[in-house]
Amino acid sequence: MATKFPSDQQDKFMLRLPDGMREQIAGAAKANNRSMNAEIVARLQDGLNARKLVVTDDQGREIDPSKEDVAMFAFLGAMDDLKRAVSAFEDAKHAIAKAVGVAFVESAHKKPRTRRG
Repeated sequence: MATKFPSDQQDKFMLRLPDGMREQIAGAAKANNRSMNAEIVARLQDGLNARKLVVTDDQGREIDPSKEDVAMFAFLGAMDDLKRAVSAFEDAKHAIAKAVGVAFVESAHKKPRTRRG
């Protein structure tokens, strides 16, 4: 009688992969020192454990966001990141100027000139 392994008792699922994906999985598995199966399971688990976007209404009840809502939240998050990056850049610019003894003169925002025909 053949020896039974715990993996023999687990669910099995046949899967079709797009061209080239098997090689990508094999490379990732090798880099992470695990089998292709373990790599696939780990990636699936990471995806399932990913933080879910939770949107609530005025009363705090969870609602299912539309794709447009998700896109808007992503856009607003990117804008916040951009504002922080610009602020950090400005801080660095002034710190460098101070270190080399140069004073920055902020230019006033001027309206663009228009051509008169």
